[in-house]
Amino acid sequence: MLGFILRVLNGFIISIRGAEGDIELDAQGMYYMMRDAVRSGRPIEYSYGVDFHVNSTAKFLDFVGDDIFWACFLPAFYWLAGAIFFLKSLELLKPSTRDRMAIVLLYALLPGCFYFTSIPLRESMQLMGVNIAVWGAMQVVVRSNPLGWLFLLAGSVVAALLHGVLAIVGLALVVGTFTLVPMIRNQKLTGPRQFLVLVMVIILMPFAFSGLKLVGYNVEDGALDAAAQYQAGGLSEEARSNYKQTDAAGGVVANTVLVPVSLIQYLVEPMPWRIGTASDLYLFMENMLRLLCLFIGVRIWQKSKGRECYLQGGLVIIYLFHETIWALGTVNWGTAMRHHVPITGVQLLMVARFSVLQKEKTALRKNNLAPVA
Repeated sequence: MLGFILRVLNGFIISIRGAEGDIELDAQGMYYMMRDAVRSGRPIEYSYGVDFHVNSTAKFLDFVGDDIFWACFLPAFYWLAGAIFFLKSLELLKPSTRDRMAIVLLYALLPGCFYFTSIPLRESMQLMGVNIAVWGAMQVVVRSNPLGWLFLLAGSVVAALLHGVLAIVGLALVVGTFTLVPMIRNQKLTGPRQFLVLVMVIILMPFAFSGLKLVGYNVEDGALDAAAQYQAGGLSEEARSNYKQTDAAGGVVANTVLVPVSLIQYLVEPMPWRIGTASDLYLFMENMLRLLCLFIGVRIWQKSKGRECYLQGGLVIIYLFHETIWALGTVNWGTAMRHHVPITGVQLLMVARFSVLQKEKTALRKNNLAPVA
């Protein structure tokens, strides 16, 4: 609730200052589109991506008024709804009291996520959709609750309606959950189940690729070529925070290293020698926290057994998959900061069982101190 109140206050402060110049450019532009949709009097239609976000928010503004405060209130509400599902997921992992408190505070107050979920951008709704889908998947995996499928699909659809990348991530989460359940139960992926997985991929993949086309990916020549072309398009606009300097396309070798290089830069940039402002320094520190969470998450996965091992592995894999897909289309560390937001919940869920490592460390210390017979 603290995070929600602070986000609403942030929207109120922005509103008092004046929406015309004090809000970040992309958010300002979206607010103007929302306001124009309300004031034009034309029927508000639902579409995909930016249009879906703008038009759904415009419907809300048409009811309460088109002030910038309300345009910021709705993202705060989406964040709150997503936070509820995040807390439900966190409880399923049974963290220690100290770890739970630290994770909740980070989720509520991490500045990058805080900023982008309190202004009229898509990130708060994307975060909500991913959190709902992840909670649904965890219900299926941890509790064997069939109703979890409903939330998994609903959350995936919400996220997919906002961006083509999240359509791919949602597809991976659905298919991954479907294949993970029999593995946990020590069952083979039988013929009928394999057939159902194939059908799901065939049905859902066209929607995912359609979403990617809508945001600028030309996937006819292959995923890596599409990513290279998309990065080249991003580099056509010069910016200090661009971390790629040349066109990524360049044959088999260049496309082979495209994925790991893009992911490393996406997760780390700005490099220490490229830090030029206080915001760059903060972003670098947040990236270090992100890498620390990933490292701890992998370590917990290594030490886990049984169902917990599958669950922890699923969290790490979906996190890396999400970040890799975004990395292939991102060339700017300011944009990367926005793209990290939808997976913030999973990032923190990865470290929820940190006590596993602490217990192992304590056990090793006791063994070292034990007297030799």
